[in-house]
Amino acid sequence: MLTKNIVLKVLALVTMLALSGSVLMLAGCGAPPATEPPAEPTKAPEGAEPTTAPTEEPAATAEPESEDAARYGGTLHLTARAITEAFYPPTHTSEAAMWRLGQVFGSLVSWVVGSVEGDVYPDLAESWDISDDRLEYTFHLREGAKFHNGDEITAEDAAFSIEAYYADEGLPYAAKFAVVDKVEAVDKYTLKITLKSPNPYFLQDLASVRGSAVMPKKVVEELGDEFGTSPETTVGSGPFMFTEWSDTQLAYAAFEDFYRGRPYLDHVVEKIVADRATGALEFRAGNSDIEYLYSPAKQEFMEDPNLRPLVHAGLRLNTWWWAFTVDKPPFDDVRVRQAVNYAVDNAQAIQTARAGMAITANQFIMTGLLGHDDSIQYYARDVDMVKSLLTDAGYPDGMDITVNVWNIGESVTEAQVVAAQLQEAGFNAEVVPTDFGTFITEMDKGTYGFYLTGEALNPNTAADMVRFWHSESGENKSHYANPAVDALLDEAMNELDLTRRGELLAEAERLILDDAAYVPYMYDQKYIAVQPWVHGLEDVNIANGPGSHYAVVFDKLWLDSD
Repeated sequence: MLTKNIVLKVLALVTMLALSGSVLMLAGCGAPPATEPPAEPTKAPEGAEPTTAPTEEPAATAEPESEDAARYGGTLHLTARAITEAFYPPTHTSEAAMWRLGQVFGSLVSWVVGSVEGDVYPDLAESWDISDDRLEYTFHLREGAKFHNGDEITAEDAAFSIEAYYADEGLPYAAKFAVVDKVEAVDKYTLKITLKSPNPYFLQDLASVRGSAVMPKKVVEELGDEFGTSPETTVGSGPFMFTEWSDTQLAYAAFEDFYRGRPYLDHVVEKIVADRATGALEFRAGNSDIEYLYSPAKQEFMEDPNLRPLVHAGLRLNTWWWAFTVDKPPFDDVRVRQAVNYAVDNAQAIQTARAGMAITANQFIMTGLLGHDDSIQYYARDVDMVKSLLTDAGYPDGMDITVNVWNIGESVTEAQVVAAQLQEAGFNAEVVPTDFGTFITEMDKGTYGFYLTGEALNPNTAADMVRFWHSESGENKSHYANPAVDALLDEAMNELDLTRRGELLAEAERLILDDAAYVPYMYDQKYIAVQPWVHGLEDVNIANGPGSHYAVVFDKLWLDSD
């Protein structure tokens, strides 16, 4: 077996050679070649959800044998940017936060490993029953499961935690729980959730983005706003306990009494680094065991024959689009929006900015999810059509357009490519990059007329469509309104037959694209570099976690000995 120390020496040599040759490579290379995208995920499930929980969790990969046998011990090293958010599940929305919550808090139910289909399996709830009218969900909790402080987890804790997600309508997941009528602890280990109306994806909503993370009621009530603001005030039930939060690192220790069994790892440490590029360098040096790759590192890793075998690629549950504020002139004219659609060639933007490492989108709902339809194809690039539409709209000599974008990652390059395409088609285009915080603030205020945005999706695609395209949704930043679309989305939300539900969503999508309410851009792919001494990755959900690739719980990972 290659030990970690041997591999580190090899990686150090490879890194040194790669860096020494980088000047020659820059002098002689053109655009990097596109890589083949991973296979598409399976299609979304058809039919209604089961009325009882699966009897057991999905079969795990066979246990390794002899010298490859899983071992306990060791510290997993990661990198991260500085954080300021408290460890309080109902307020978290970022990808990194989802990952941290997954280590520290257990949930009622969880996603099946590697699935985008929305399959849900037991976690703190060993099983559940659904009433015939699909209004009552009765969860049967594991007996003896403990919080990190040693207290037993009860249905009262679970009920308190669920209610915390929608205690204030301003909370990020309040809308997800708007369908809930009441939550009650029937007895010590039985939780009942009653809905106002049937929702075929309620279980998926519970599982998504740590939507059913269970907190200790007594501790949260005692600490109030202090809960989760330090390791001492963070009490969860997940595989790892939060032990350190400083300017230089975050640290976690294995929870010996974790209800699914003690993690193999003793510790997990996140080193605080300045940026993603530094994180990639830490991986090259062997100081980081798992690294989420972003441009330009992901291209560099995929082109390096020594590093490429260490990269795991897969489709993220993310959709990206070029957005309009449709009530803001001149984008209140459908002809202008259609002209922009005909001017944009997304494949070129993906190739230039991401070396082809993404899938060109044809609609809002990404491939593999309910409501996606490959036959939906609109607005192939057509410069003559652009000029005709602009002339009809009163701009025979073209018009000014600003492409607003945040100044992170590939986004500026993508905007520059699209601006050049717009310029060639008759627009006078300008790119305006903005820091991320300002960008989000101005986007929420409706300041921008045309901008790049993206969002994590969930298998409950009807809810996502309502969030962004229903006229009454507070998250409809485009201000788009079409009564016919509203009616289709309302019907889809109440449709229990998933085949029909998907048809309704596709029909709504066609109307939205008829109105040119946005320009579909891409479905993102993730790239995760994993050191060869890290094992058990097949047992964790890196392929398609709820909303992002950060949905990875490390209790099944193990390391070679030094």
